[in-house]
Amino acid sequence: MRLWQQALFSVVLAGVFVTAQAADITVTDWSYTFTDDITNAGTYYDKTLDSPSNASTISVQNLGGSLTYWKVQAKRSNSNNNGLNIHITRTGAGSGNGTISGNSIILLDESFKTIFCGSGTGNRTDIPLQFQLTNLGVEDGYGTPLRLPIDYKIITSTTEDCT
Repeated sequence: MRLWQQALFSVVLAGVFVTAQAADITVTDWSYTFTDDITNAGTYYDKTLDSPSNASTISVQNLGGSLTYWKVQAKRSNSNNNGLNIHITRTGAGSGNGTISGNSIILLDESFKTIFCGSGTGNRTDIPLQFQLTNLGVEDGYGTPLRLPIDYKIITSTTEDCT
């Protein structure tokens, strides 16, 4: 097996932070083996590597009985990666009460960024996420498996703010 023939990713729920009321967020871990043969030693792989569109899911629970606005944010736990970039996007609405918005492709770094927002009461479950990698270099020494920890948090509010 060649060094970069397989890249295994593990997205880890490392922290949950809540404001305003006691909402919960759950994120499923994911792993994926790319079928591309990445073997050009000493160069960067110029292709974007995409996970499946539902590689991971987020569920938002315990939003309470009155109208609540909320946003889910994410950040890389460690960006010490010699230029490797990981992007995240919401690819579906999941199921449950209320509305959901925002599905831009967000480049993650070490500061929290809003990846999507919602409003409503009750629960919103199985919201699918997709990940993309760019600037993967075979000389970076990541080896197999490649682990990219991501922290997530949910922020609730009584007013709409999707920034």
